[in-house]
Amino acid sequence: MTQVFTEDGTVERVTVVEAGPCHVTGIRTNDRDGYEAVQLAFGAVKEKGLTRAELGHLKKADAPALRRVAEFRDEAGELTVGETVTVDAFEKGQTVKVSGVSKGKGFQGTVKRHNFSRGPVSHGSHNVRAPGSIGASATPSRVFKGIRGPGQMGNKRVTQKGLEVVDVRPDGKTGKVDLDAEVFGEEFHMPLVHETVKAELNARRRGTASTLRRGEVAMTGAKAFRQKGTGRARAGALSTPQRTGGGVAFGPKPRGYAVKVNRKARRRALRAALSVHADRGTLAVVDPADFDAPSTKKAAEALAGFGEGHALVVLGREDEEACVKSFRNLRGVDLAPADGVGVADIIRAERLVLSPAALERLTAVARPPAREEGEAE
Repeated sequence: MTQVFTEDGTVERVTVVEAGPCHVTGIRTNDRDGYEAVQLAFGAVKEKGLTRAELGHLKKADAPALRRVAEFRDEAGELTVGETVTVDAFEKGQTVKVSGVSKGKGFQGTVKRHNFSRGPVSHGSHNVRAPGSIGASATPSRVFKGIRGPGQMGNKRVTQKGLEVVDVRPDGKTGKVDLDAEVFGEEFHMPLVHETVKAELNARRRGTASTLRRGEVAMTGAKAFRQKGTGRARAGALSTPQRTGGGVAFGPKPRGYAVKVNRKARRRALRAALSVHADRGTLAVVDPADFDAPSTKKAAEALAGFGEGHALVVLGREDEEACVKSFRNLRGVDLAPADGVGVADIIRAERLVLSPAALERLTAVARPPAREEGEAE
């Protein structure tokens, strides 16, 4: 989710959807198939993830290895097998129907799942959020089908009709960047990345928490009252932890939380984190030269066509001040210098945006050292 400003200045809540490119892999006709439809394929995937039959079907349409294949009824038009459908097929102001899988919310009760009202909350009632009766006991001695009760919520196909296309932004200003296979082709190592992230987060802790123990509290050493004759229990020093103003038992003291991780392990974890974004398609490169002057609007438009979620913008030079000022006011966007970004920052981000200088710097840092001749692997 994000927001855009319309021509009259109002704010419109929108969801950015990447439409295409979709390859036409089949045309269904009434004469041959009994219905009219167009079959589209999308979502790049490695060939080893598909069967021979799927690869053969895509090869007939001169299409690369694609993950998903879907048919759309009565939408064939003048399309032919082998063509490509892009976002240009939509128009601004057009009404569309969108289908997708809703967010899974786990096992939920009837109040949240079906908007049931609560029960009474006074006079000792125990039926505040209970589902209530679901059927009679003797007759019919069963529960009728379709009774609304607690259960799995979300994680199912949902269709929303009547959605308006607020804007169409063809992919005309984007290009491609060649990535170093040694850096962005690393296999993901969960234990190694976890160890590195844990070490980085520990190193950020100040470790300045400090408490006074029993012997460090400035307090009199006299007894609170005499030993006998008061009717109260015997009391010793006032600095004991159970007394107000006394010392803290086993309280924290200043300490360091740094954990050492080998340099080769840190490099490999950085390569794994960068490779995750490269595999998911959540890695983009922005050219700071496009920002002659600070423009939050231009930065928002650049991110609007690049997925959703928390974004991390990494810049590599000090002369990119206009780009920094453009991105720093956006909600859900963090900025970091290339020399100060860590594996924890990259893994946490759902989208990673790099400047060319930052890409070069991270590639140089994460690249494995060259092996000398005769060195054992």
